[in-house]
Amino acid sequence: DLVPGSDSGTKRVLPSSEVNSVLTLADEMKQAGKESFEQHDYAMAVTRFVQITNVLQDVAAVDANVDENEAIATARRLAYRSLSIAALKNWEWNRARHACDRVLELDPADYTVMYRQAKAYQQLGRFDLARERLQAVVNSDLEASDPARKIAARELKRLQKESKKSDQALRGAMQKGATAGVFSQDRPPSAVVPERVSPRMEHFMNKARAEKEKEKEKGAEEGGAAGPARPSPSPSSERVTYPEPEPPKKRVLTPEQVEEIQTKQIELFNDPVCQDELMKLRLDADFEHVRFLHRLKPFKLEKQLGLLADHGFEPTAEGLNAMERAVAAHMADLPSVGKRGKELHLLIMGDVISV
Repeated sequence: DLVPGSDSGTKRVLPSSEVNSVLTLADEMKQAGKESFEQHDYAMAVTRFVQITNVLQDVAAVDANVDENEAIATARRLAYRSLSIAALKNWEWNRARHACDRVLELDPADYTVMYRQAKAYQQLGRFDLARERLQAVVNSDLEASDPARKIAARELKRLQKESKKSDQALRGAMQKGATAGVFSQDRPPSAVVPERVSPRMEHFMNKARAEKEKEKEKGAEEGGAAGPARPSPSPSSERVTYPEPEPPKKRVLTPEQVEEIQTKQIELFNDPVCQDELMKLRLDADFEHVRFLHRLKPFKLEKQLGLLADHGFEPTAEGLNAMERAVAAHMADLPSVGKRGKELHLLIMGDVISV
């Protein structure tokens, strides 16, 4: 676990051979961090990415070699970029914010990292700074139709609305308290409020006490030689058997129906509005594969409700799974089905990556 170049304040000027060795070590550590990230071991991923930043922080190429110094700077930026998402997933908000700062120092136009930084600020309670970062994306030189800019604008609007609502609620509570004399020094001390128990909980507590008393009385009558007899199980505690559910009927589609379904799916998910919504899902998932798929399930169902109804499938998650299975059954025999399926997959997944 040696971390070369980690002595703070000491610049290590290296020849080309050693620069390559350091970059190779950093790449190996990056792969280890990616594996930990994909296994959801975010704490270890954070450790690996921090090690990379330590390896590269005090390293420079001899004779100010431009290409090698640029390669070192790029590796350092990518390490901090990976650290920003790993730290967010490990709930290390300050570390994530710092990593985003370092990335934006090297690449001020990395709008994905700006979005991550806004999320870190939100978790730290710095909503003013979160809005500032989102506003920076909105005011950037991106085209007005750019998905990143549109998503930042929507998120900014949401934060502003929530902030205004919170301020109004606080102001109303303060005014109500002032009217009631809550802040007055002459206010009498508050009465001690006894802990309240719900009627349902009180019913079960009384029932348990009664059963306990009943067992004691029965044990006393029997002389306590064998101890109280075990109460017979109540009807509610008896095991209830249910009939086995019938297996779902398997739908079979014709090749023409499959082509019609896939063509409509491609049309639905290729729509610009739908693509913007998919980009929002990717950003919310930090472009992480598993989190994106988790958000994608209800989105796909909502978009295909009409398609399910048109082809006789239930408008539920089970119905969507049944339709996808019926389409996939033709992939082995019809290459065109696989080709359209791949096109649809690329439309939906976009540039989602693990790290």
